[in-house]
Amino acid sequence: MSEPSSPKPAATILLLRDRDPVAPGFEVFMIERSRESRFMGGAFVFPGGRVEDDDAAHAPDLSAAGAGALFRGAVGDDEALALLGAARRELREESLVELPRDQAVLPFAHWVTPPVEKRRFDTWFFVSVLPPGLEPSHDDREAVSSRWVDPRSAFDAGGAPQLPLPPPTYHSLWDLARFDRAAEVLDDAAERALPRCLPTLRTLDDRPTIVLPGDPLHPAEPPMDGPTRLHLGRGEDWWAVTNATWGRAKPATC
Repeated sequence: MSEPSSPKPAATILLLRDRDPVAPGFEVFMIERSRESRFMGGAFVFPGGRVEDDDAAHAPDLSAAGAGALFRGAVGDDEALALLGAARRELREESLVELPRDQAVLPFAHWVTPPVEKRRFDTWFFVSVLPPGLEPSHDDREAVSSRWVDPRSAFDAGGAPQLPLPPPTYHSLWDLARFDRAAEVLDDAAERALPRCLPTLRTLDDRPTIVLPGDPLHPAEPPMDGPTRLHLGRGEDWWAVTNATWGRAKPATC
């Protein structure tokens, strides 16, 4: 049996906007990946991709130590700059939005592709807000469509996604749905714990199932809030929730 491939560093960004200056409710920008893509073709995801060698040059106006502090010790200072730069660059390339160099881009979650997959990524999820006067779109190459999505409207009454979503994207939308405004998400991101989330793959009830920390079948600590099992569905194309604990809980710790 061959050894699992090493995950490649990657970054993705959840770009948020409030629907109304006063009333609760916000949206997150999502793109539909081309079905010709080698990874997650046809999925709705957040703009993102692999870290490149010169990505530190795209980082916000922070020192290396300042960038590292945002991750609260989870990565080294130079790696922090590269990850922040990759998130900003991918947003510009895939969604045509250039963030100001002084705008906050905060770590929100950390996911690693399970060893069973051939193409593996060690991906940091970031949050930021849409600058005034800008409107994102898509590049018509890697992304073939785009839309603003209300996290609370992204699921049906039982928690199943209304769009084809990879497991980390599904869980990120579930996480966002517990907040009322974009500023609340950023406030939480500035303080939340940032452990690495490594799903495992099992067969349950004759279905391939993603199992997340916090499930009795997953050995890792700390546990995650929210749904812990996502099973293969939609004609064996995408993942749907099974045992979600639906509703609004306290902000996630993973």
